[in-house]
Amino acid sequence: MSFFNIAKLVRREIFEIKPYIPAKPIEEIEREYKVKNLVQLISNENPFSISPETRKRIHKELKTVNRYPDGGGFYLKKKLAEKFKVKSENIILGNGADEVLSMLCEAFLNKGEEVIMGQPSFSAYEISCRIMGGIPVFAKLDNFKFNLKNILGKVTRKTKIIFLKFSAWLDYV
Repeated sequence: MSFFNIAKLVRREIFEIKPYIPAKPIEEIEREYKVKNLVQLISNENPFSISPETRKRIHKELKTVNRYPDGGGFYLKKKLAEKFKVKSENIILGNGADEVLSMLCEAFLNKGEEVIMGQPSFSAYEISCRIMGGIPVFAKLDNFKFNLKNILGKVTRKTKIIFLKFSAWLDYV
């Protein structure tokens, strides 16, 4: 017997989000299709093992895994700032692109404001927008390229964010 309806406690916007369906693990696909040495690129995973240098660094750091890491990423921000010639306070760190996109929408997007994004695009754009009660506005890509005139034509007084990045893997295609 239930004393409450969980759906009444959840933000209404959550019900508007299409669930993300992750790729199956490589082991499951190899078992299902009876193949070996499968290379799976759908999840942006590296098909190669880590370098010996990385393996050494991980092994060295194992002695500190019982401690919280530097939440502010002081040394990482310092190195990135030097490399890209920016101030370290202008760098935002996150646990992957999804978290950074969520932080952007949480900081800047109000309910009913619009976010323009390419279509097709990275699903996290739409999810982060909808969670904050934003309205996703889709701009069709032309042969996987942004049509800036099309995007400009979609800008309204309600436009708050425009995402102009399709996916990291396109940088290497």
